[in-house]
Amino acid sequence: MSGRSPKDVRELIIEQQRIEREVERLAQEVALIDRSIGDAEGALSALEAIKKGEAKEDDLLFPVGGGIFLRGKLSEKERVVVNVGSNVFLTKGIEEAINLLKERLNLLNRAKTERVQALSTLRRRYDEIAAILAEERVKAGK
Repeated sequence: MSGRSPKDVRELIIEQQRIEREVERLAQEVALIDRSIGDAEGALSALEAIKKGEAKEDDLLFPVGGGIFLRGKLSEKERVVVNVGSNVFLTKGIEEAINLLKERLNLLNRAKTERVQALSTLRRRYDEIAAILAEERVKAGK
């Protein structure tokens, strides 16, 4: 006879389905965070190049959104406009903007680490449930 009641088995199946949805949601969050990390790293690299005087002053591409860029020249090398949230933009010095990006990267990396750890925990539980359910199927077949 099976060690679990049909009700227990149903509850495990429901938990497994819930875990599947949560894993999918967390995986999407990790993908979004990865994109944000890539954007921030690219911006950080560009600002550091400007700060060091390594950026060429002519024929740069400036994104305007939707995958569209404008060609232009870098006329301001000391200050940048930073979106600080809620469509609020402030003018900051290059060094201050670099520090903001580094802080943002730290936050993003921590958020990613938390989600990856949660994914790992959920996947372990999913595997535990899958093993239990497989065992129950074998017992039910005897």
